[in-house]
Amino acid sequence: VTPDMDKRTVSGVMTLTFKPIGKPLEKLTLDAIDLNVSRVNCDAAVAGHTVSDKEIVVSFAEPIPVGRETSLSVSYSAKPLYGLYFRGPSS
Repeated sequence: VTPDMDKRTVSGVMTLTFKPIGKPLEKLTLDAIDLNVSRVNCDAAVAGHTVSDKEIVVSFAEPIPVGRETSLSVSYSAKPLYGLYFRGPSS
């Protein structure tokens, strides 16, 4: 995570490594409350993704087989309202 003190925002890249259990995974839903998502990358083929103010839904071109380790990265920025405070000379 990289803070921008002037804009009072943060940006970063989240990488999730996962293995489906029980059944092949056709789509993955992640919490993403008030994130501005600029890119979604995956080492499996992605059919597409949607972003709302609450979540990211990634649909895979082919279901990820049970036990196959897969990595997904999300590039994002956000303006935190809680839990992070920007302090500087002008604060």
